[in-house]
Amino acid sequence: TESETASTLLNVCKANNDLQNAECMPIPNKLFSSCWFEGEICFLFADTNLGKSTLAVQIAQSIASGTPIQGFEMEAQAQPVLYFDFELSDKSFQNRYSHNYTDNFVFSDNLYRGKFNRDSDNDFDDFEGQLIKEIETAIQTTGAKCIVIDNLTWLRSETERAKDVLPLMKQLKKLQRNYSLSILLIGHTPKLSQATPISINDLAGS
Repeated sequence: TESETASTLLNVCKANNDLQNAECMPIPNKLFSSCWFEGEICFLFADTNLGKSTLAVQIAQSIASGTPIQGFEMEAQAQPVLYFDFELSDKSFQNRYSHNYTDNFVFSDNLYRGKFNRDSDNDFDDFEGQLIKEIETAIQTTGAKCIVIDNLTWLRSETERAKDVLPLMKQLKKLQRNYSLSILLIGHTPKLSQATPISINDLAGS
């Protein structure tokens, strides 16, 4: 029965049945060429001060406006995008997207920016749980199917080890599943020697 299926952890069937079921599902659209597709959780990480946030905002604007970035594919229709910016103040954001604080860049009306309420005392017993709850509320309010989180460390105080990140990833997977989300997470790396090439192993909590 449906209730019994909901209470089990695993569904087991023949591989051919899964392929037949998948034929009825829509093919995911590209959001940023082959790097990120609809319905995926994607990580964007690099060494510090290389423009991760700038690229993430550009991707968000591309999806919100329905206009591909030159040289990259974007197959989805224009849609609401929710960008959680836990790094820049409003003035710093304006400085980045204006000419000396004048002539502001005009973003798509589909692009929403979430940020910390500086008037809040942030005195919550479960800060991480409260943050996830408010992210979910923002998703419901804006109707966004695509969210960007800049950056991952703000969602959890410890992200260096896989066991610390696992509960957070479970929460994000639940949000993704419940709201059919595409999620881009900006990750960070430990301090690296400039002579050492970066790899997937350098993604904190990989």
